[in-house]
Amino acid sequence: MRALAWLGAAMALLLLGAWGGYELAKTQADAKASRQHKADLATYQRQVAEGNERAESLREQLNLQGRYVATLHERTQHAAPLAIVRPAKAPVRTAAQAAPACPGVQHQGAAAIATDEATAELAGGADLVVLSLAAVSLWNSALAGHDVSAGACAADDPASPACAAGAGIGLGQLWANHQLNAASCAADRARHAALIDHLHRTRP
Repeated sequence: MRALAWLGAAMALLLLGAWGGYELAKTQADAKASRQHKADLATYQRQVAEGNERAESLREQLNLQGRYVATLHERTQHAAPLAIVRPAKAPVRTAAQAAPACPGVQHQGAAAIATDEATAELAGGADLVVLSLAAVSLWNSALAGHDVSAGACAADDPASPACAAGAGIGLGQLWANHQLNAASCAADRARHAALIDHLHRTRP
């Protein structure tokens, strides 16, 4: 009987130890899971805050762009004539007479209209209708999203007498530049669409 009592006590101690070990392991697992949950929650909250910050920054940029578009529209209403009709026999500079070209403003890989007088005069060729410096400034400013002057024509004052001067840029060159800019914008839209599609496909 005493042996059975000892055996029973040993079994009870064994079961008690097993239960205590299970409870300890469960407590440790719960604590680890709680710490992981808190870490995951902190990461999520940080990412949400960063996303909100980026979204707010983008909204502000879009608002600024919208206001600038309105500003350009207002300037266009009061600008000097945007096109100039040249005399039919206006002298055209040759390549030998032209001064070295200065690079124009670049926007997303598409060349903006040159504002160097000699280069513009040469590029305009024998076109009778050419852009004014006001038109060049407004065009390049719209592309860049900020003020871009054209020669003596200040971007913030396209109605000044200096802006009424011809830039020597014909409609052919204007159309060619538009095609470059349109192609650049189309490529950007395709890249953005592909990126958005990739993010949607890879989202958990």
